[in-house]
Amino acid sequence: MQKVYSRVDQMIGGQPVVPTTQIKREAKRILDEVPKDAQGNPIFGDPRILKSLQQIGGMSPKITVGDAQRIRTTLADFGEFTDLTPGVAKKQFDRLRRATDTSIGQAAADPAAAPAIRLLRAA
Repeated sequence: MQKVYSRVDQMIGGQPVVPTTQIKREAKRILDEVPKDAQGNPIFGDPRILKSLQQIGGMSPKITVGDAQRIRTTLADFGEFTDLTPGVAKKQFDRLRRATDTSIGQAAADPAAAPAIRLLRAA
């Protein structure tokens, strides 16, 4: 499937077309839901996962389809483990994965990306 996403990116000229607003919003929501101490620091959670969630907030306004696919795949893998990180539930990773799916779909609104996104959906 990675080859399909690479082909889609090639068709679009490697341009970032997937909006990240919804992905960022969901990552922030997860971070906001993590239990915190009196100073606002997460009590539970694998520091690597928490850092990744924080880094999502720093993504550019749009990313490539391939990058979105890699994010979605990573999140799906995270969701496979029920105890991946205490304090972050499997359903939260699934919400973030769904937000990424939705964002890929939103890229079809870009006229330059629409044909490539249709190809992706047909694959």
